[in-house]
Amino acid sequence: MRENLKNVVLFMSSNGFLASPAEDESRQRLWLETWARVDRFLPGLKEDLALDGKSEPPQERVSTNLEAVDT
Repeated sequence: MRENLKNVVLFMSSNGFLASPAEDESRQRLWLETWARVDRFLPGLKEDLALDGKSEPPQERVSTNLEAVDT
């Protein structure tokens, strides 16, 4: 459940739908309502994602295997 909600929040944030009041005052109501509900069952998610308007959300890292293959 946590990963699914995290993905939705990151999607909303990256597409400009969910922006902190510091970034976009017109989105303040959505920001406050969203976090009031999310914090009820996943407290700390906003801090984990660094979505406080002061920094960019963390990027998901995709691990790749770049080791040379001997042929």
